[in-house]
Amino acid sequence: MSAIIQSEMPETTPKELSEHTYRFDIGMSCSGCSGAVNRVLGKLSGIKSYDVNLGAEKALVTAEPNLDYDTVYEKIKKTGKTVYSGEADGVLTIYKERTPKPAAA
Repeated sequence: MSAIIQSEMPETTPKELSEHTYRFDIGMSCSGCSGAVNRVLGKLSGIKSYDVNLGAEKALVTAEPNLDYDTVYEKIKKTGKTVYSGEADGVLTIYKERTPKPAAA
């Protein structure tokens, strides 16, 4: 079940958007995981820039106006990684609750 939470966004019309900002919370535990996400984002047409942060388990994508959120989301999912939540231009969607990691002993 997905929950959509609207956060505050500046007043813009679709034609004013020259780019989209997408954020993803992704289950990544090793450099192979982040490498897989890096590879799919690097091959996707319409991405202006991206940053995959293994430590934070997040990806930040800046995309051309014609590249929609769902396309990027589906590409990341095809890596086999769990996408816990995503944000498209200020609108947050939660796909799966993240279980807290146990504290190191």
